[in-house]
Amino acid sequence: MAQRRTRAQNRQIKSHAAKAGNPCSRLRKSSTRSPSRRYHAMRSGDKTHEHASQLVVVPTLGPGPELTEVPGLAFSAALTPLLLYNLGKFFSCLSIKMYPERLCTEADSEDVHWVGTMFHNQMYFHSVVSASEAFFNTPGEGTRHLKSQHHSLMALQLLQNKVSKEDITDSASDTTIMSVLLLAVAADMADDLPTVDRHLRGLKRMIDMRGGFQLLQTEVPDLLAKICRIDLALAVRTWRDPVFFHDSISWTPYLLSNCRRSGESDAVQTGLALWIGTLDYRLRIVREDLVEFCSMSNSASQRNQKLPRSTFSEILLSLIYRLLNLSFELDSAEETIRLGMLAYTSTMFLQWHNHMVEFYHLRCMLGATLRNLDNENLGASLPVQLWLFFAWHMLQPPECEYRQLDIWLERLLCAGGLSAWSEVRQLLRSTAWIDYINGVDGEKVYNRTMMKVSQP
Repeated sequence: MAQRRTRAQNRQIKSHAAKAGNPCSRLRKSSTRSPSRRYHAMRSGDKTHEHASQLVVVPTLGPGPELTEVPGLAFSAALTPLLLYNLGKFFSCLSIKMYPERLCTEADSEDVHWVGTMFHNQMYFHSVVSASEAFFNTPGEGTRHLKSQHHSLMALQLLQNKVSKEDITDSASDTTIMSVLLLAVAADMADDLPTVDRHLRGLKRMIDMRGGFQLLQTEVPDLLAKICRIDLALAVRTWRDPVFFHDSISWTPYLLSNCRRSGESDAVQTGLALWIGTLDYRLRIVREDLVEFCSMSNSASQRNQKLPRSTFSEILLSLIYRLLNLSFELDSAEETIRLGMLAYTSTMFLQWHNHMVEFYHLRCMLGATLRNLDNENLGASLPVQLWLFFAWHMLQPPECEYRQLDIWLERLLCAGGLSAWSEVRQLLRSTAWIDYINGVDGEKVYNRTMMKVSQP
């Protein structure tokens, strides 16, 4: 027997469907303070992940399909060959862009849900098209943007019709959650952050109706991780609290001790480990997980082994939620390293890679902290200071900002007698650095700085 919703639940979901279609609403003013200390790590935060030994399988795209009609679908006329090809390309690109292809792989079992569902659910179909058009939209091209908005409105209209029913299992089903998530992705691609916020809050109400994250049972691969990812991206971009995980937090290391590199301890690790030992214990725990994750990723890349996408996402989600939970006095050693780790992990996991997301508040706060950097008071070693500057550069600051900090970076490079990128990279790897992800951008920063040093 279908479960009946209460009147309060009906009002909550109808409120989301109605508000999401209002483009005039705006977010409340962003706070300049760090997000509050209210989040817990991912629910599986105490489990250990083994290195994966699978080879990368990168989807390849052939010519567009010859299909002209999908039998049995009421909306098959909308499924043109070109659209079907673009939707297939969208899911392939989305998978590759979300996860570094040389580090992550996983059996491609998602198509049954993420692709197959659009052939028998019209609301989800319009959500996919909206996200696809926004994904491939380029600045100045209005056609794709208008198409994305059109399909978003169509999906929202169908959502309103759905939530008017009394069956809670249908109005908060996996398909409905997937549809709203893709509408949030479309809004995120279009930099429509108020709409992203409304969709996330609608998702939270639906998930709460099914018992919350802790009790939610779903057969859709990576659904919860995708929701958390866009939740964190919005939080870092607007410098506000995430929507999810605000009841409690676990400070148990996510990666257990038997994952750590054999023959090496914190006492002998250079750079960050020596410095961070005197800092807040929660920050040390997050740092230990980050260092181990970077070491695991470098090792897997060197051995031509891959991490499952779920492992990659779960570790980074745990790291970022915990970093957002922490807050320290400005210009303190704790706040400096917290912002540095947040910058490093956010640029690694919360970017679309083909669509540069600007983390303005984070960039400004970390940049201001580095400009006020007092080496004697901070007590950080050369590897730590270098890592902080390179982590800030991963945020892609404009020239007017990095020119102010390049003087500090020049002094550090000269003080360390570092005359080759390989030497700098070795110091960065002693802290937290993944060559495959950060190597190219890091070398560009180094070369640009050294060119200035060599100029008379």
